[in-house]
Amino acid sequence: MGPSGAGKSSLLNVISGYKSGGITGELLVDGQTRDEQQFKRSSCYITQEDLLQPLLTVREAMDVAAKFKLPKGAKIPSEEILQELGLLEHQNTKTDLLSGGQKKR
Repeated sequence: MGPSGAGKSSLLNVISGYKSGGITGELLVDGQTRDEQQFKRSSCYITQEDLLQPLLTVREAMDVAAKFKLPKGAKIPSEEILQELGLLEHQNTKTDLLSGGQKKR
């Protein structure tokens, strides 16, 4: 996609709303000004760095993330998501023991 230092990660950080300091201009999605809250609900940005807590199991990490992302009181369909991601058999594994690909899922 481009050489190191070309700004690929910086562009994705701005588009995702992950970073906005010092940035000016207008961001359009399909010709419309981006609604940041709607955009965050309908997309997912996975950073280069692993942001998992190494002492948590896969299920614990997923439940913590869901509590931040989902409305209060929402049912967390953990088992279905773990199955879909191919991580059900690793649900009790500490996140620091996962492979790089498993961590990204």
